[in-house]
Amino acid sequence: MFGLDFVSKTATHLVKTFEDNVRQGQQQLEKWLGDTGMMEDTKLSTLSEISDAYRTMAEDLLLHPLRFASAEIDLARKHLGLARYTLTRLTGQPTEPVAEPDPDDRRFLAEDWHRHLSFDVLQQAYLINSRAFLSWVEGMEGLPGPGRDQMLFYARQLTSALSPSNYPLTNPEVLRITWERKGMNLVDGARNLVDDIRQNPNLFNVAMTDRSAFEVGGNLATTPGKVVYQN
Repeated sequence: MFGLDFVSKTATHLVKTFEDNVRQGQQQLEKWLGDTGMMEDTKLSTLSEISDAYRTMAEDLLLHPLRFASAEIDLARKHLGLARYTLTRLTGQPTEPVAEPDPDDRRFLAEDWHRHLSFDVLQQAYLINSRAFLSWVEGMEGLPGPGRDQMLFYARQLTSALSPSNYPLTNPEVLRITWERKGMNLVDGARNLVDDIRQNPNLFNVAMTDRSAFEVGGNLATTPGKVVYQN
């Protein structure tokens, strides 16, 4: 049997090796992106911060395997509950969901997410996994407050990006509207995408407003205004 001292030294060595390899790869990637002009300095700084955050997460995983194992057991228990929920619904019996969206989460408000079993299970599995991941990040040890906040920010960005509501084939509401409009909603979306690329050829920027709705001198002023009322 290996002693705790051996395990500790081995984990430390693995973390050091992992950190060196990741840092070298990160530096090479940043240098290549900078040399080719594919990314500005400000974006390179953000990329470096994201890389550092996820590297720290991986180090915490190597240094605290028991805590991660405990989180995995809890995650497996919830997925087992989701499997029981699925079987119960297949038999036509009512049952309570394992995971429900937060009250202010509007991504899964449509009834389509709950009416169809496959999408119901999909969104619950996503909620279970994303909450487990965020909980693990929140519980990371040995990190100052700002570092933990930074990692939580990037972790939330990642889990939000992976939401099934973001993809047409895994969003029942989009599928229903696509069927009702015979695919014209996808055509409209593609047209908007092309317009956004034309407006910003060097920087992809999704438009949040209808640019054609504004007219200089009509409903858009270009001259300095004046304060007409002030408390």
